[in-house]
Amino acid sequence: MDDDDDHHYKIHQQSNYSKPSYSRQSWKKHDRRDNINDTKYTASKQDNEERYKRHREFDERKEERGKHHREFDEKKEERDRQHRDHDHERNRQHKEYDNESKGERDKRYREHGDERKSIKKKYSREYDYKRDVKSKYDKDSENEEKYSSDDDKYEGKTLPKKSNYNDETQEHKETVEKPLTESELNALAAKQIKAEIMGNKKLAEELKQKLDLARDYASKQNYTTNKTKQKEEFVLLTRTSSKGYSYPVKQAQVDKNDGKRKKREKVLTHEDGKRVRYFDDDDKYSLKSMFEKEMTSTAEDSNMEFVNLSRKVNSRDDEDDVFVDRASEKRSAKASEREIKRAIGEHKRTEKILNSCRYCFDSEEMLKHLFIAKGEKCYLCLPNYKSLTEGHCLIVPIYHYACATDIDEDVWTEMQVFRKVLTTMFKDQDEDVIFFESAMRLNNMPHMVWNCVPVPIEIGDTAPIYFKKAILECETEWAINQKVVDLSSKDVRRAVPKSLPYFAVDFGMQGGYAHVIEDEKIFPNNFAEEIIGGMMDLDHSAWRKKQKEPIEEQLQKTTKFLEIWKDYNFTKK
Repeated sequence: MDDDDDHHYKIHQQSNYSKPSYSRQSWKKHDRRDNINDTKYTASKQDNEERYKRHREFDERKEERGKHHREFDEKKEERDRQHRDHDHERNRQHKEYDNESKGERDKRYREHGDERKSIKKKYSREYDYKRDVKSKYDKDSENEEKYSSDDDKYEGKTLPKKSNYNDETQEHKETVEKPLTESELNALAAKQIKAEIMGNKKLAEELKQKLDLARDYASKQNYTTNKTKQKEEFVLLTRTSSKGYSYPVKQAQVDKNDGKRKKREKVLTHEDGKRVRYFDDDDKYSLKSMFEKEMTSTAEDSNMEFVNLSRKVNSRDDEDDVFVDRASEKRSAKASEREIKRAIGEHKRTEKILNSCRYCFDSEEMLKHLFIAKGEKCYLCLPNYKSLTEGHCLIVPIYHYACATDIDEDVWTEMQVFRKVLTTMFKDQDEDVIFFESAMRLNNMPHMVWNCVPVPIEIGDTAPIYFKKAILECETEWAINQKVVDLSSKDVRRAVPKSLPYFAVDFGMQGGYAHVIEDEKIFPNNFAEEIIGGMMDLDHSAWRKKQKEPIEEQLQKTTKFLEIWKDYNFTKK
């Protein structure tokens, strides 16, 4: 037994405890049990303190809520009191009106009418004064023009004297000698309003008279202050066929006998005993004209022809050829005029889209600080939103094309040069590149954008598998077109028909896949971004919705990209 145990045992023997008596071994167990109980007591005490603290916090929050409820009740009582006061005041006015005699009511109405008459008389005097000033000024202007037209004829003679105006009239005359522009009129009106706010009634009245005289003078002299003179613009009206081809609109020749019954012309069917034609309209359409009609027909033309046919159907509905011929003959001046109006509407819509396009090189909306390099047919820039990965860039045609299936051969060739250089640049940095394009909502005439997203090499190796699986699972199970179009042997311009929405992806210089979008409402706009974000475990905020970056961050990423691009810039060579 060590010294400590012996000491504890002796103390225990000297204590007043008689029962139970412990041996040295049992005393050690008893001591350990007391230590455990002390530890449990300390832990329970801490738990109680934390519980009391939570109760106090709960009571404080409850007291705060009660305070808010009391304030809300006080405000509600105040609103109710105001409503009651308003109702009492309205009832009092109604009682006064009911108790008011007819004579008192008529007297009040007469006083109100006299007040309105005095105001009207005041404004009529001001109007007469302005009219007199204007008439005097017009007479003097006519006299000046009359006697100043021929100086030789009236040489040595004195011109008629002008009437003496007061200073105010002379000031008005000087202000309207030259017609004011729209901005000057707005500035004058702003000065008048400012004078009224400052309480300077005299200055406000003078400015108001100047403004009225300037407007009257401008309207009399036929000056257009609100709009500039519109210049005539001559443009070539074009339409786009169902095949995606653009053609100029031709105005049909107006038939003088249109709408009137005309005598049917006789046509020879035989010459020298041989049949040369069967019907009188065999020579009306040539093979070339029928081919042009087929290629330039639109869906609207087909719908209109169907309406005309269904409207004229009667009991002889089995004679289809007759109705087709008659319907085609009706497409004369009215049909041509309707087509011209439609073409003008499309031209205005196109002009509006081009003026507000952010990617057109000559547009005012283009962000010049994101520009990287410019070729002959296309240019390289950075996105104005948060980049998907570091080095994310865009290859954009200079001219406005909706998608890759519409661009010319030389534009596509230069885009492939940019693609090759970017692939080499990122390969030197141990990265792979994914090129993709989403051509959707082509009726809105978007500007084609070819996205270039660098990814690590290990992700680039598995990217074709991910994209192919995602394309097979997109939209509905049943589709009219082929789900996945292989681009390894041909590019997207030869794989996808014109005027069809599609999605295309390529991997470096290796051909990828294309998919014809059948339902644009189901197909996501960020299809490629979502796949790349899933492969790289990016945060959903990076690909779900394009987030605009501050101008400082845009300038930083442009400077960083230019440092890498300067060694590969082929446009300066």
